[in-house]
Amino acid sequence: MNILSFLTDLLYSGLGNLASYLAAHVLLCLLPAFYIAGAMTALIPKETVTRFLGVV
Repeated sequence: MNILSFLTDLLYSGLGNLASYLAAHVLLCLLPAFYIAGAMTALIPKETVTRFLGVV
């Protein structure tokens, strides 16, 4: 096994791990965050949020 094929295999395995991490991150973190933000937008009036944050 030469060094080029070893490095190629190493690169592909690293990219595969990165893709699986990103898929898990999107499913477990970002989707619930978007649903929570959407629910907050739909259920909490804008005036309440601006008053709470002190935005004029």
